[in-house]
Amino acid sequence: MACLSGSKNLKDLSKEELSALVREYGEPSYRAGQIYRWLFARGVDTIDSMTDLPQQMRERLKKEGFHLKLPETVATERSNDGTIKVVLRLLDGSLVESVLIPDERRLTLCVSTQTGCNLGCRFCKTASFKRCRNLSLSELVAQVEIARKLKQKEPALRQYHRITNIVIMGMGEPLNNLDEVLRFIKVLTDPSAMGYSPRRITLSTAGIIPALKTLLKSTRINLAISLNATDERTRTFLMPVNRRYPMKKLLRILRYSPLLKRRSLTIEYVLIRDVNDSKEDARRLAEILRGVRCKVNLIALNPFEGCPFSPPDEASVERFRNILEGCGLTVLVRKSRGRDILAACGQLGARMDKTS
Repeated sequence: MACLSGSKNLKDLSKEELSALVREYGEPSYRAGQIYRWLFARGVDTIDSMTDLPQQMRERLKKEGFHLKLPETVATERSNDGTIKVVLRLLDGSLVESVLIPDERRLTLCVSTQTGCNLGCRFCKTASFKRCRNLSLSELVAQVEIARKLKQKEPALRQYHRITNIVIMGMGEPLNNLDEVLRFIKVLTDPSAMGYSPRRITLSTAGIIPALKTLLKSTRINLAISLNATDERTRTFLMPVNRRYPMKKLLRILRYSPLLKRRSLTIEYVLIRDVNDSKEDARRLAEILRGVRCKVNLIALNPFEGCPFSPPDEASVERFRNILEGCGLTVLVRKSRGRDILAACGQLGARMDKTS
C-alpha cells in the first residue's frame, strides 16, 4: 500500500487506498467514493474543490501534506497536420511528452510511462535519455487531465466530445512500469472514474515477457507488439531487449495464449532502409506470424538528429505491404503524424534537451 501521509499527490492513491485513508480518519466509508469521483471522474486540481467533503477533512488532508498539483506545461507544439505535442515538467524537474492526435472521428492521446527508456532501441530517440524513472499514477493521470484542458482551449479540437482513445506508447516501456500502468488502466476503465472501454485503450510493448503475461491476465485492453525484425540477430541489433526476451518466445505467447483470442493484437514494424525492409524480410515476417491473430502496422522510420538509419522510399514500403497482403495478412501503412514537431513514433524527447 502506498504511504498514506506526507507530501504526496492524492491521485497516487487507488480506490482501496482511499478507503484505508478514510477509515484512518474515522469518516464514513462512502467518503472514499466521493473522493475517488472528484479525483478521477471530475479531475479537480485542488483539495478545496471537493465541496461535499467536510471542511475539517479537507483541512486535515492539506495539513498532512496531500496535494493535487499538476505538472507544469513548459511547451505546446502544433503540427501542420493538427497533431499537438505537450512537454510537461514533473514536480522533480523531469520532462515528459504526450501527444494529441486528431483525425476524422477520433481524438487519440499518446501517454508516456517513463521519463526516458532503458531498452536502448537504436531507432528511437527516447532511448538516449539515460535518466529513466517510472511515472506514478498521478503523473499518468495528469497527462489525460492536461490534454482534456487543452482540448477545451483549442478551437480545432472542440468538435470532439472527448478524448476518444488512449494509447500507452509514448516515452518509455510501459511493462517496465507495470504496477503503476495497471493502476492507471483501472482508473481509465472504471465507470466511476474515467469510464473508457478497454477497446479504446492500446498498450505498446517491446515484449517484456513476464510482465506481458501479467498484463494479459489483468486487463482486456488492446495490445501492440513492437517487433521490427524477422530474425533474432537483426532484432537483437535493433532492440537489445531481445537478448533477454527472444522473439521466438514472444511469438509463442502471441500464437498460443488463450488470453489473446478475443483481443485486438497489432504487430508494429518500423521499416528501416537496408536493415529490415527487403522482400525476404517481408516473406519471413508473413511466415513467423503464421497462426498469430493480428494485423500489421508498417511504420516508415521517423528519423531524428543523430539517428544512424534512414527510412525506405514509398515504393519499398508498398512492395513490403503487397507481399504481406499477398500472404493473407491485414496490413496498415501507418501515416506518421506530427513529424514536423518531432512528435511521431520514435521521436519523442528529440527537443527536450533544448526545453530543459
